[in-house]
Amino acid sequence: MAPERPNYVLEQQYPHPEVRGTLWSPYGTYRSYERAVEKAALIDRPCRIMQCLVVWRSVSIR
Repeated sequence: MAPERPNYVLEQQYPHPEVRGTLWSPYGTYRSYERAVEKAALIDRPCRIMQCLVVWRSVSIR
């Protein structure tokens, strides 16, 4: 079974005038939060970092 390790998804914010809201566009996926923060600091637009945890489980097939 694979270890349960989180990934961090960095997304950039873009205005969406048609719905008067915001569009969040994926920018990258990183293994550490610190690396995602470093990348976000280089971007000149608002961004957010989300933690994603994918859990893999083995299931026997009969």
